Amino acid sequence: MLNEFKYALKYYEYSESIYPNSSLVLYHKANLLFQMGNNDKSKEILLKLIDKNHKEAPLYILLGRIYKSQNNDKKALTQFQLASSLDQSKDIIIKNLINSLERRDDSIDI
Repeated sequence: MLNEFKYALKYYEYSESIYPNSSLVLYHKANLLFQMGNNDKSKEILLKLIDKNHKEAPLYILLGRIYKSQNNDKKALTQFQLASSLDQSKDIIIKNLINSLERRDDSIDI
């Protein structure tokens, strides 16, 4: 499976060379990097997109998942709440992510 991820990453990098400002290409590249375990690079891409004023819920959901995987539950919760405020249609997904944080740590205040 890792070879498939590496192959896909090459295509995203090629796409990025053609469309360097495409938020869609960059988001999918960040998602792939997250799946490959490269959280730092994935987070870097997402934070750049957010800094460029891209305010889509999936960016914040993925960033929250990265923070969750790093056991930074408070930052994860903040990202999930931001995503929820941006896109109500994703509330079920976001609530499930928040619940997974609560199951892991009962001290989180929502």
